[in-house]
Amino acid sequence: MPIEITTLSDVLIRGQLNDVSFTIDNRLVYMAEHQSTLSDNLPLRLLEYIGKVYEKIVNFERRFQKKLEKIPRPEFIVLYNGNEPFVDHKELKLSDAFMDVQDLKKSISEKLPLELIVNVYNINQGHNSEILKKSVTLDSYSILISKIWEYRNNKLTLEESLKHAIKYCSDNNILKDFLKKHGEEAPSNARHSCVGV
Repeated sequence: MPIEITTLSDVLIRGQLNDVSFTIDNRLVYMAEHQSTLSDNLPLRLLEYIGKVYEKIVNFERRFQKKLEKIPRPEFIVLYNGNEPFVDHKELKLSDAFMDVQDLKKSISEKLPLELIVNVYNINQGHNSEILKKSVTLDSYSILISKIWEYRNNKLTLEESLKHAIKYCSDNNILKDFLKKHGEEAPSNARHSCVGV
């Protein structure tokens, strides 16, 4: 299946970029983000983003042609790796932000004019083991982040926690090749994954 990367490297949405988006066999757009803190506004943020992705996929002229332009169906996935307790999976819906959402929900016949659903998965150790088992890299990343949180919870500074977590992973053959190759960048990348710690 051909995979086309659609991550926006040249478009900033209020200073934010998503982690990755791509089409698979011209059928799906996956958008995944790592989040250490969750916001109920994720559906709104991803709504802004998907518009930019579709602008990239379908050029200006094709958007104004008479014939229907087929587009990949989006799927929105967020991977949570924060320190706050969180369920294994949660759906966030754009419609929950509508000012008259309660009235809409009361009226069975009322169709929502717009909906966007974000599936949030907790990838911390002890959660969603079936998902983590499918990817050694994701599981290893989860261990790295869990060690950072462990050291932070023991009152170490973020810099100290990063150094200890990286040493633990290197000593235990977890992300060893990646950490050896990107040792200088790893603390910075991990810091972004632990925003707010």
